[in-house]
Amino acid sequence: FFFFSYSPLDMPPIFIGLPSTGEQIDSLCSYFDGIEGANVEVSESASIAEALVKLSSNAHLVFSREEKDIRAFFAEFCAFLQKLREGDSRENEIIDNTISSITKSTDQAILRLSLLNNLYNVFSTASKFRYNVFLSILNFAIETDNTKIVIPVLPQLKSLLEQWNSTPEQKQTIYKSVCELYKKNNPSSFVYYEALKVYLKTFEETNNEISESIPSSVEAAVLAIKLDNIHQCDDLLELKAIEQLKNDDKHSKIYQLLELFTGQKFDSFDEFTTKNPEFLESVNLSSTDCSKKIKLLSIATIAEENRELSYAKIAETLKVDVSEVELWIISAISAGLIDAKLDQANDRVLIRQCAKRVFGDDQWKQLQTKLNNWKANVQNMLANVESVTEEKEEDKEN
Repeated sequence: FFFFSYSPLDMPPIFIGLPSTGEQIDSLCSYFDGIEGANVEVSESASIAEALVKLSSNAHLVFSREEKDIRAFFAEFCAFLQKLREGDSRENEIIDNTISSITKSTDQAILRLSLLNNLYNVFSTASKFRYNVFLSILNFAIETDNTKIVIPVLPQLKSLLEQWNSTPEQKQTIYKSVCELYKKNNPSSFVYYEALKVYLKTFEETNNEISESIPSSVEAAVLAIKLDNIHQCDDLLELKAIEQLKNDDKHSKIYQLLELFTGQKFDSFDEFTTKNPEFLESVNLSSTDCSKKIKLLSIATIAEENRELSYAKIAETLKVDVSEVELWIISAISAGLIDAKLDQANDRVLIRQCAKRVFGDDQWKQLQTKLNNWKANVQNMLANVESVTEEKEEDKEN
C-alpha cells in the first residue's frame, strides 16, 4: 500500500556489518547537531523505548534541514523503530510523538505525507498503528489541500478496517474524515453522498451521541434530493441519524421533503413548496431542478401502478399541458426511470419496466413471487426436456 513510490532517499543507510543500538542512536542524534532547542541526549543505559521517545518528540526540528537529510533521518528512525519490542508500554507514546512531529507544520506537505506513508508501511498488515497513521494521512491531506493523493486508496478502506480489527467508534471517526475529504474535493458529488451514508450508518453500531450527526444527516438528505442519479433513498430514511431530523425543530422540513422525494408525487411537492416558499433556497436547493426531478419520479410511480398510461393521466399528474407529455416521457426513459414505448396514435404510453422508488416488504414479496414462478418454469422446462429425451431413447430401442 503506497500513496507514494519509494526513492533511494527513503531507504535507511547502509552500515558495515550490523549496527549496534548505540551506533544507531548516535547516528540519529547527529541529525540534531546545531539545531537550537534540540534535546536528544540519550544516556548509555537508556532503553530503545527511551531513546525513541526522546527522538520522536524532537523529530519536528529535523525539518529545518535539507530534504535529503529529513528523509534520511526518518528512514533511519523507522529502521530503529523496528527494534522496539511489540507491545512495549511506551509504544503508543512513540507513535503519537512521531505522527505529531511529522504533521506539526503544513509546509513541505508532500514530503510530510510521503514520510507518513513510509511510517504506515513499517507496521504489519494487522497492526493497530496502521489505523492511527492512515487517519493522520487523511486529516493532513485535508488540511493541506492534497485530497487527490488519498482518494485512489479510499475504495480499499472497508477491507483495511477489517484488517486492522477497527472498533465501530474507530470506523465512525475515520469515515467522518473521509466525508470531510470528499466534501472538500467536491461537495455535490455522488461519492460524497455515498460516504455520508456510510458514516451515518456507523451510528447504528455505536453509543456516541447521535446529535453529532445532524449536520451530516442534513447534507445527506439535501444531496439525495439534489442529485439527478439518486432515484431511491428509502434506505436513508431507515437510519437513526436521519430519523432524528423528523422531530428536530430546525430540520424537520428537510425530513418531510426527503420523505416526499422517497415515494410521493408532484402534487405533494407542489403543496409543500406553497406552504414553505423559501425553504428550498434556504438549503441551497433549486426549485426548478427539484420540480423537474419530482416530476420524473412521479412518472415512475404511476408507471408502477399502471402499465398503460394515457397522456391525459400523465399531464394531470405532472400538472403540465398534454403537448409536453412526450418530452417528459423521453426524459424519464433517458434517466433510466422507465422503459416504455410511445403509442402516439392513441395518446398513450406502454410501460415495459419501471424503477422502484421504494423497496420494502411488498417489493420483496413481489420479487419472491417472480423468482418462484421462474423456478417453476425452469423445472417444467427441464421435465419436458427429460420427457422428450426418454421418448427418443425408447424409439431407438424399438
